[in-house]
Amino acid sequence: MLNDQTDLAWSSERVGYRRTGQPGSGSGGRRAPFEQLSGSDRCRASARRFCVRADVRVTDVNHQTGILAGGYGGWMIDNTLLLGGGGYGLTNGSGKTGLGYAGFVIGWMERADKPVGYGVRALFGFGEGSVTSPYTAVRYPPVPTPFDYRTQTPRGQQVTYLATYHEHFFVADPQADVIIRLNPKMRLTAGVGYRLIAGTYNIGGQLQGVTGSFSLQIGGSTYGRQ
Repeated sequence: MLNDQTDLAWSSERVGYRRTGQPGSGSGGRRAPFEQLSGSDRCRASARRFCVRADVRVTDVNHQTGILAGGYGGWMIDNTLLLGGGGYGLTNGSGKTGLGYAGFVIGWMERADKPVGYGVRALFGFGEGSVTSPYTAVRYPPVPTPFDYRTQTPRGQQVTYLATYHEHFFVADPQADVIIRLNPKMRLTAGVGYRLIAGTYNIGGQLQGVTGSFSLQIGGSTYGRQ
């Protein structure tokens, strides 16, 4: 068997290597470079650096509690830097309230090999949304004829209408996470962020707001044995 020091160094090496040699052969259990891996070993090594995350978010949408479902996938570099893409959609909107967006995702994790870690991530992209908003107008009855505008003034009545606005927008969705490591390939994440909306005329204030999220990440680990 490998001694404790050799075994610890072997388990912390990057995923681009595989173990070679047999116990007692004097090779020390070293791994071969990624270029020397067989086809199946290359696929297995590459897959461990790709991750997907299913995500559920609770947020404010048009002054109501909204549930966003979605996720993202991407490449995890050195178990710290994430580069990928993702998207989210509103699941409990009415027929006149909707929200969806997608874009590029970048993230950074620390202490990923520990039971509890932390990180930050953000999505930058585009989306579209619809909200219903009230507005008030003055409604005037038909003016009788003849009508002397010099001595009389038309009397209007304030009326409130509901208007539905549908617009496209730019979105930035940064977030801070607490990460719980279940095993080398799975993590649970809880986070808090804020969704920023820009490029709208009427609905930006109704669609942006604080978000809380819970997610499960699969893959992306560069720690642990093959």
